[in-house]
Amino acid sequence: MNQGILVLNSGSSSLKFGVFIARDGDEHAWLSGSAKGIGRENG
Repeated sequence: MNQGILVLNSGSSSLKFGVFIARDGDEHAWLSGSAKGIGRENG
């Protein structure tokens, strides 16, 4: 089973995330995404 590293980056109204796995001696993004406008009327 491969283990991943979860990375979170939060700002005042946004959240970015990524899951990275080790492959071939390097890290590769397996999954990434973002949510913007958190807590705002249009978010």
